Amino acid sequence: MKFLVTFAVVFYAMAANALGLKMIKGFPNTPLSSAKVWNICTYGDGWAFFAAQDGMLQYDGSSVLRFDLNNRHPLRSVNLDSVSGRLYAGGINEFGYFEPSPRHSLEYVCLSDSVGNDRHIGNIWGIYSEDGKTTAQGDAGILVYDSGKRSHILIDTGCKLDCSAMADGVLWLGTDKGLKFLLGNRVVDAPGAELLEGARIRAIFPYEGDILVVTAGNGVYRYDRQSLVRLEPVSAAALRLGEVFSADFRGRMLALGSIDYGVGVVDIHTGDMKVYDENSGLENNTVLSVKFDMRGDLWAALDPGVAHILLTMPVETFNNCGLPIGSGYVLAETENKLYLGTNRGLFYVAFSPGADLKKSEFHSVAGMRGQVWGLSKVGDDLFCSHDRGLFVVKDGVASKVGDLNGVWDVQQFLKDPDRMYAGTYFGVDVLGKRAGIWEKECHLAGYDGSCYNFVQESAVRLWTADGDEGVYRLHVDTADMKVVRRQNFKLTSDGFPLTSDISLSRIDNDVCFATPFGIYRYDSKSDEIIPDERLSLLLGTPRNVRRVKKKDGWLYALTDRELRRADPAGILQMRRISLYPPAQRPMHDGELLFCVASDRVAYPTPNGYVFFDFSDDVWSSGGDSIFKPLPKSRISRVAVSAMKDSTIYQGNFLGKKDNLRLRYAENSIKIEFGSIEESASGIRYSCRLNGGKWSSPSASGIKEYTNLKEGDYFFEVKAIGVDGRESVDSIRFSVSPPWWRSIWAIACYLVLSAFMAWGIVLLERRRVNRRQQALLKEKDAELARQQADFEWESKLKDHKIVALQKEQLDKELRHKAQEMADVMMSLTHKNETLQTVKRELQNILPLLPRSSSEARKAIVDLQGKVTVDLKSDDVLKRVEEEFDLVHNDFIKKLRESYPDLTNNEILMCAYLKLNLSTKEIAPLLNISVRGVETMRYRIRKKFNLEREENLNDFLSKRG
Repeated sequence: MKFLVTFAVVFYAMAANALGLKMIKGFPNTPLSSAKVWNICTYGDGWAFFAAQDGMLQYDGSSVLRFDLNNRHPLRSVNLDSVSGRLYAGGINEFGYFEPSPRHSLEYVCLSDSVGNDRHIGNIWGIYSEDGKTTAQGDAGILVYDSGKRSHILIDTGCKLDCSAMADGVLWLGTDKGLKFLLGNRVVDAPGAELLEGARIRAIFPYEGDILVVTAGNGVYRYDRQSLVRLEPVSAAALRLGEVFSADFRGRMLALGSIDYGVGVVDIHTGDMKVYDENSGLENNTVLSVKFDMRGDLWAALDPGVAHILLTMPVETFNNCGLPIGSGYVLAETENKLYLGTNRGLFYVAFSPGADLKKSEFHSVAGMRGQVWGLSKVGDDLFCSHDRGLFVVKDGVASKVGDLNGVWDVQQFLKDPDRMYAGTYFGVDVLGKRAGIWEKECHLAGYDGSCYNFVQESAVRLWTADGDEGVYRLHVDTADMKVVRRQNFKLTSDGFPLTSDISLSRIDNDVCFATPFGIYRYDSKSDEIIPDERLSLLLGTPRNVRRVKKKDGWLYALTDRELRRADPAGILQMRRISLYPPAQRPMHDGELLFCVASDRVAYPTPNGYVFFDFSDDVWSSGGDSIFKPLPKSRISRVAVSAMKDSTIYQGNFLGKKDNLRLRYAENSIKIEFGSIEESASGIRYSCRLNGGKWSSPSASGIKEYTNLKEGDYFFEVKAIGVDGRESVDSIRFSVSPPWWRSIWAIACYLVLSAFMAWGIVLLERRRVNRRQQALLKEKDAELARQQADFEWESKLKDHKIVALQKEQLDKELRHKAQEMADVMMSLTHKNETLQTVKRELQNILPLLPRSSSEARKAIVDLQGKVTVDLKSDDVLKRVEEEFDLVHNDFIKKLRESYPDLTNNEILMCAYLKLNLSTKEIAPLLNISVRGVETMRYRIRKKFNLEREENLNDFLSKRG
């Protein structure tokens, strides 16, 4: 199932047809504006369901939802079973029902899946539920499904089925072969109805125990199950509509939808018909289906679009026969004519009280193009206050009065019928009637403000509203026609301003003020403008009052939402009618209420005029608001605020609600209620939670709650109408605790607590055991400690002995090392001396004469002895022995690890371990310094040392 939500912004078409035509409500910018609807079903106050090309559309008075059948084909029929509360729907080869659902508003159950291939009966134009059986009327066949037995019967009628109806448990059929009905499992001809053979039957209705049959072009018939009677007045009306395509019947009213001429609503007793077509506000004249709702208003399915004709509303309009009269301003009735002053000029139409104007011809008054501000009767004369001056109108002809310009309104002197005031753009002029001709006498000196709204308190006092300047009370010297004193009032006695939206009127010798804050009057004793408690009480204490007046023995109050009429004596009940459209500013600042005929009040609108009907025959059921249903407090949707597609409740026509349960993470919700239409008409909403204090009334239809704690909640919303009536709706919901405070979590906590307690007991036992074992261990440890102390003392003594021995050994080692160092130093000194002797002998030898052979030989022998002494192995052995003794067999281990080392290289390593420098090593090895470096290099190679490794570090780590 899929659905589309669209909020309906309601448009009230100002139907422009004969007086008595009702208002038409359209649905622009919603799916209803473009829907092709084949069938309509209504429920209660405000619910309507449409079998449309795009699925099943539901309208709840505020929003439109769409629902699909399983095969997503167009719907052809929809029918509500009031017993089961199921909404049966038929499409193409599929039928089933929608049930109210708190989550999705409606949920679909398919029945045709249970009948296999017999479901292929084409378009299902009618669907009915009776005694547990569902009957679907197709193009030529009828399928009866028994849900209890889960069985079905497919009946082939052998003819084309155009329509059907269930009456007294019998299925009646309109076919291409006449009127028939279902008898058991057979389709039989209706006896005595042969006249209908060949006539295309459009609708069948039960009617006073009989059957009412509506045809496409042959009229309307009454059938008593034996014979057929043509209803001539109704048939004549139907034929005037051309070909009828759809019909519905309620009470004594028959609604006919035509192909070419819109909707006709016919009184079946008299044949009187009123037609609603494109000139009346319908989008088009092709009407596919019509349906009366519970109140008696009429739904019309157009091709495409949907219109709602408000037949029960006591508000009407009239036909101007296509004449572009413009926006209505003022209106007056005189000489059996109805004069209409608009923003485009002055027009008139022949009129008599109670007459139907739908065939009347409208005329424009020559020379009167432009703004018409007022129409006033003074004696037998009708004055037209125009942008270009003042005119007297008689028999459709206007004659200008003097050279006046920019006249707002005129009023006859209270005590002189031949004189009058004219309120102009620039003050007040005085006119007089001489020899039957009205002429300007003078200008009222002393006041030059714009006088668009003025009244006479007495013959010598005028009141006028002057916008931001407030209101003025002018004291007039009637002899010299001048203002001798001006009183300015900018505030009422209770401190409200009189500088905007103020209208003056004279009621029962009192000067009254219509203000946004209520009704006020001038009190001469206190010389203040005080609240008029009497009028306010009679008129229901209105606010945002635009006009208040008394006419023909009735009190009228116009507010921004409605028009009220009250009995000045307070005996009869007040009557009130809503404005359409509501909350729209008046067309101008002058008079807005015009009494026409008996109990009719005209009101100017942007599209012309509407007429409010206060007649007794309309209000015969009593009550002051019979045409104002209770304000809808209906909760339409509940959603989780912080989640996408989070609807958890969607309103349904039965008001079915579950106890909503929210997770703790969903503890912020948004609740929607009421409708945009109601809010615009002045209805306010007040809310409370868990029986707390009601919130201040407001127009908002949304209430949000955030960060709700866990627990159960009871939400209530109260809708308060402008008449004070109330209705209440409610819903229950609960917020679950967070998971760590849920029942399962608490159970887990208890289990864990038990385990923890048991664990603590076990731990305590172990602790006691460990304590006992610790005491035993302490005793054992004490014994062991004492034993250890004894052993320590023994070891300490041994250690001291060892330390003394080590100290003695260290002394001996240090002594040996010192001896070895002394040997090395003496050896070094000896070698240096021998080297010196060797060089000296080498230097002496060339100095000897060759003849001194013996001396030369002696020197050579001495050189040899010196050389041998430098290379003596005895010295090397002694050095090695002394060195290994001090350095833990360093040389011995070195020879074992590196057997390819020469004696000189071994000595070189020993010298390096002693940290001798290269210069110190060279004489010891009887080589040059460079030779030492070369030997170091060879040793590194034999040790396989890397470049970054240090030879001295390597040798110091050995031994």
